[in-house]
Amino acid sequence: MLKRALLALCASTGGLGLYHRLRNRRVLTVVSLHRVLAESDPRWPGSDPLYTVTDRFFEQCVRFFTRHYSIVSLADVERARLSGSSLPPCPLLITFDDGWADNYQYAMPILERLHVPAAIFVAGEAVGRHDSFFQERLISAWRLGRLDVAHLRELWARLPEPEDEPAGVSTEALLRRLISRLQLLAPGKRDELLSALSGQLREQERQMLSASELQQMHRQGMGIGTHGSKHEPLTRVPDIDTELLGSRAVVARAVGVQDDAITSLSFPFSKFDELVVTRARAAGYRLLFGGGLSLTPLKERVPELIARVGITAGEIVDSHGDLRVAALAAYLFRRPHRALVSA
Repeated sequence: MLKRALLALCASTGGLGLYHRLRNRRVLTVVSLHRVLAESDPRWPGSDPLYTVTDRFFEQCVRFFTRHYSIVSLADVERARLSGSSLPPCPLLITFDDGWADNYQYAMPILERLHVPAAIFVAGEAVGRHDSFFQERLISAWRLGRLDVAHLRELWARLPEPEDEPAGVSTEALLRRLISRLQLLAPGKRDELLSALSGQLREQERQMLSASELQQMHRQGMGIGTHGSKHEPLTRVPDIDTELLGSRAVVARAVGVQDDAITSLSFPFSKFDELVVTRARAAGYRLLFGGGLSLTPLKERVPELIARVGITAGEIVDSHGDLRVAALAAYLFRRPHRALVSA
């Protein structure tokens, strides 16, 4: 409580804002989000709270960004990268990952109304798909009561290279541990294991962006990049060139542009190494976005590798579901200034 009171005092007196303007004038802040939903939407009850925010909370965040940052577009960042030109003081780029239909339905109208640019990184094979990724389908089925601990234990027992089920953990912890184990499997093997739960994992509402929605977002000024093709870590795909070039071709075709118009990539799960960077560069990508939870220093020019800071409700939301402004300020303004580097 004392910490919250001190943060609120700093925010109300302008101390945090001044600290930010002095400290972060020459760094690029990139925030990343996934899903934006209204609480009245039928998809809300099954959405993963780690990666989903309400439309009200998102709008409050965007208004915070407009007060404290110079919001830039993906094109602005790429132009500065290529030409060496400067970005405005305290620049910030808003990004979305995966290709969720709710980004078009809820986030885009807010961005348009507030005249704020953003970028979306789309997994190629997600375009036009009804169902979401396996992780979200499992989370949704559990949250909606279609998947119980008996299902999870049965699935755990069928995993290759058996491992003792973790003891003394909650059902949610077991589920997330199970998802981590499934993530390590080849997609074909994973699908085979999950086929026994096809009834429980079927989603009623369309989850992913259609090509027409993606085209409309592009016309409205949304920057478009790729997020791989299969939504798998690029460090583990069997053919990285096919993954990089194939995803760009699919996304470009959906948007209605030439392949070489798609020049930005967000690493799925923020996993990358030197080989991934080298092959992405060879495939024609000019900006590569990862995680890092840090702010990217701007020296001679915008670097090729750019860190991002994830935005989730977590501790920056109050008991009414509204943004705690001082908490978001403390979270973003104090991030380390650190260039993203490959493993």
